[in-house]
Amino acid sequence: MLTLSDASALADPDPAGNFRHWLVSDLAASEPGSDGSLVLTGGTVVTDYAAPGPLAGSGVHRYAFLLFVEPDGFTPPANLSAPGTAPSHW
Repeated sequence: MLTLSDASALADPDPAGNFRHWLVSDLAASEPGSDGSLVLTGGTVVTDYAAPGPLAGSGVHRYAFLLFVEPDGFTPPANLSAPGTAPSHW
């Protein structure tokens, strides 16, 4: 699973939680290359990509791409399993 998340402002974290800008599940990865890189293929876009765009005056934001290994038999939560789920808080 690959996600782009906004961990919110450094000094004033969002009380609603981190914001999900993008979520892709069911990815396949190649074996690491000589440089350690992976090639990701396939996948189901669950949350369409929403570019970072913090509100004016909301302070500094931290954005992170996170890649997780989905164990065999993994099923995402119902609210994060249907393609087209809108960007939102976790």
